[in-house]
Parts: sequence; structure tokens; C-alpha cells
Amino acid sequence: QAEDGIRDSSVTGVQTCALPILVGPDGTVYTLDRDYVIGREPTSHDAVRRAEAVPIVTSPDPYVSRAHVHLSVVAGTVFAYDAGTPSGTFLSAGGGSWGRITANEPTVVAPGSSLRIGSEVFTFHPGQ
Repeated sequence: QAEDGIRDSSVTGVQTCALPILVGPDGTVYTLDRDYVIGREPTSHDAVRRAEAVPIVTSPDPYVSRAHVHLSVVAGTVFAYDAGTPSGTFLSAGGGSWGRITANEPTVVAPGSSLRIGSEVFTFHPGQ
């Protein structure tokens, strides 16, 4: 893999960008090549209904809203948008303390960071 994050596939000869990934609390891996909405019922979010984002359903948790957080990826950078939830969305950079992200404003999520939604923790990793 090159230092610029571009991989050269020796089989096809095509170069592809290494995309960041999100690992859910159950170990499910999501390639961040599109927008996602995380929540108890994320299909209620307009972006999911318009097919602009993919839903990630959490386990039942009274502290998780129907559509809790929207993840967007722009040029390899991950942004999290809390949907104005009463219980909030929290970010920890590489095992540090948890800070609440501002509702409806983009927050950059760096590789190695964790996102806490209710009792569930999602972790971001650089592309491989």
C-alpha cells in the first residue's frame, strides 16, 4: 500500500482508495463509502427515506433516538452529526475522555476514535 492511501490491485491493475471503516458494538464492519444513519429506527430519517444514507439499527436502548446520528464521508474524512437527540452523541479520540458533539453541526471523527450512542460504542479505523 502506498503512503498516500492508494492501493494498487495487482490482479486488475486498478488503483483504489483505502476507505475508512466503522466497527459496530457487535463486531459488524461497515465500509464508509456512503452516508449512514444510526439509531433505533433510522429508516425514519429523511436521508434514509431518500436513499441517500444506509440505516444501521442499534439494539433497543431508551437513550438512543429513532434517528440518532448521521455519518457522512467527504474525501475520506468522516463527519458525525448528532440529530439533536436529548441524550446526545459522544466522541472519544483514541481512548481519551468522552465529549458531547454539538447537535446538527459536523464533527470530524478521526481514525481510532469511538462514538458512543446510548450504551453502544462504534469505533472508526483507517482504510486498509
